[in-house]
Amino acid sequence: MNKADKTRYLEDLDEMLTALSFHRQRNHQEWKHRVDSANELWVHINFGRVGVTPSLGVKYLDLADLFPEDSGVSTGTMITLADLWKPPHHYTIDEGSLPVAHDLKDRGLQMLLHLCNREFVIETLKKDLGTDWPVASYSDRIRTAPDSSSQSRPSRRSILSAGAVSV
Repeated sequence: MNKADKTRYLEDLDEMLTALSFHRQRNHQEWKHRVDSANELWVHINFGRVGVTPSLGVKYLDLADLFPEDSGVSTGTMITLADLWKPPHHYTIDEGSLPVAHDLKDRGLQMLLHLCNREFVIETLKKDLGTDWPVASYSDRIRTAPDSSSQSRPSRRSILSAGAVSV
């Protein structure tokens, strides 16, 4: 996979995502869209040796301002686009960006809206199966909503509860 192929892949996705008010800096692989003062949506393309891994998520801007930068608190969510299907979809640079664009329209953008709903995220983080969590790891789960891992009824004091509950 060479630089020209990656650039073409990103530029092809630009057309769809910029029409939806997402913006990408010229040499970056991530698009961002600020929905309001509390939520910033993002789509990121990671290029591997053979495959392409699109991920998407929400950064909770209001929460990021509440905590010191070095506190280790996770103030956002993420999920890979492929994992919105069972079995997961696979993407390659050779097939072009059209399958990613299609899957973003089909399920990805709807998931971004769900991730803006903090009650939805809190409920999802309570699930036992780690592959259902809208975060990268167990560590991020604990740092995003510490009380959601408790076997007892979760407290309303989770990090996500500190900000606005929905968009």
